[in-house]
Amino acid sequence: MKNNVFEKIKFKCIGCGLCEGICPKKCINIHEVSNKGILPFVDSKKCSSCGLCVDVCPTDLMSKKENLNDVKEIFVGKSKNKEIIKNSSSGGIVSSIIIDLFDKERIDAALVAFFDRHLNIYGDFLTSKNKVLQHSGSFYHTSKQLLNIEKIKKYKSVLFVGLPCHNIAFEKFCQKFNINNVYATISLTCTIGRMKNGMKEYLKENNLLYVLEKNVKSYKSRYGLKRPGNIIITLEDGRKITIDCLDYLVSKDYFFIPDGCLNCKKLFGLEFSDISIGDNWGIDTEEKIAIFTANTKKGLQIIKENKLISVSNLGIEELKKSQPLGYPLKYFNRKRVNKQIKFLKYMYRNFSKYPLVKKLIYKLRGLLLKNIKNSERKK
Repeated sequence: MKNNVFEKIKFKCIGCGLCEGICPKKCINIHEVSNKGILPFVDSKKCSSCGLCVDVCPTDLMSKKENLNDVKEIFVGKSKNKEIIKNSSSGGIVSSIIIDLFDKERIDAALVAFFDRHLNIYGDFLTSKNKVLQHSGSFYHTSKQLLNIEKIKKYKSVLFVGLPCHNIAFEKFCQKFNINNVYATISLTCTIGRMKNGMKEYLKENNLLYVLEKNVKSYKSRYGLKRPGNIIITLEDGRKITIDCLDYLVSKDYFFIPDGCLNCKKLFGLEFSDISIGDNWGIDTEEKIAIFTANTKKGLQIIKENKLISVSNLGIEELKKSQPLGYPLKYFNRKRVNKQIKFLKYMYRNFSKYPLVKKLIYKLRGLLLKNIKNSERKK
């Protein structure tokens, strides 16, 4: 391994799983560290110093701002199918696209997020539309989305779905290994990351930590017809745990953002995807509804030809307003706010066990979020 270079990038890790998935010696393992961040740990005895992990790491491209003027068209819409909406997070647009492309035989596989029995999130391939809804919803903590990317060579035509950082890593992988069976790529809007340790802490605070010690049979996130929906965890023994998704998000927002994500200025993932999709938080409604962009001709074609979704056009200002926290955070405030977020994380990690101090930390977070929103109004 190119040790010196690797040491420089390891603390910017966002946990995409690519280096772990393609390492020829299988000597890399990505771990979360407290609420600090994610680090790739390397078994130096196995490492052959090939440098492949450094070559494909996406962190060098994450700090450049996107150009919103590059989008071809902007849409707002949702699925026409209530069952798809119920099982999805942002109006069911992603699920509707995947199902439509399977129906038209444009793809024979789609890389999406999976979960294991201990709620570790990772990427893997669907090979039919029948299980799409099982993998719908926003999981809200770090996903090793490219952990199984080597399997892509088994398929004729693949759709890739991931966060902006995942799409960057996927592009680097495809270029490095001359992958040419990609039909299209979808980027999910990202404002901040959360780690599994955030979910673990939430479960512990609510006397539900046993969930991670048992075998999880199913995990539905953002379930329901109204947003944000519920997290529903069903265990192998039949027990069902329902968590208010908003309560979880409010409890752990900004306290469990990986440090590596603080280097990222990608919100929509426009440059490395055909379509970008996210919740339209700019509309005051309980309805699950998405805002999405066609970034390429292929993306525009996929959207226009899809009969499973209802869509209408929007302008660029509506796109900005759709992410009232994410847009100013990623585009205007990053360096200054990063210091404040790191301070909040430090305080939470060391002093949240004291009830009065914890209340103070939450008030400080409230001021931080207000400051982020205000920065948008000034622009």
